[in-house]
Amino acid sequence: MPTVRRMAGIVLAGAAVGALAALSRVPYDPDESGSARLRLSWRARGEALASCRKATAEELKGVAAHMRQETICAGARVAPYQLRVVIDGDTVLDERAPGSGVPGDRPLYVLREFDVFPGRHHVQVQFEKHSINGRPDDATAPSSDAADDQESRRRAIPPRLVIDSTVTVPEHAVLLVTYDSERRQLVLRGADAEPD
Repeated sequence: MPTVRRMAGIVLAGAAVGALAALSRVPYDPDESGSARLRLSWRARGEALASCRKATAEELKGVAAHMRQETICAGARVAPYQLRVVIDGDTVLDERAPGSGVPGDRPLYVLREFDVFPGRHHVQVQFEKHSINGRPDDATAPSSDAADDQESRRRAIPPRLVIDSTVTVPEHAVLLVTYDSERRQLVLRGADAEPD
């Protein structure tokens, strides 16, 4: 009996390998339409929003030296942004992009893709600091240390970023919109773009 099972296993394994070899020869074109992609991909430090103050001597008393925090911040988080993408006058995305992490205090991450047909297209991407109840998010109380607050704002992504271009999209191309932290602006790569 064990010999029959062993022979059946060998035959079955051989048939599986043969089927796999035959399927590997079948031509496969995942994108027969020739379409291209518009990809938005960036990571950026958002503006930190918190109500901060210097710790009092009484608060620091009894706390081990390595655990002391000179500045106490309540409600630390990153300002959320609104991301809007318009292609040829049609809004394809309009959503809020909050900071990552449970309390929303981590960097902002954007990764979105859109199919586009080859040819000329008018592309608008807006990434703008979101307001709550008609009040800008930066209305949250700033840090009591003005130098720290200015440094945080200097390193943060600007409150409004915009790309407004007409692009020529070749077949199977990937157009990339990303954030250039040196120039502090959104840039479009992979296409001939004409700013409008």
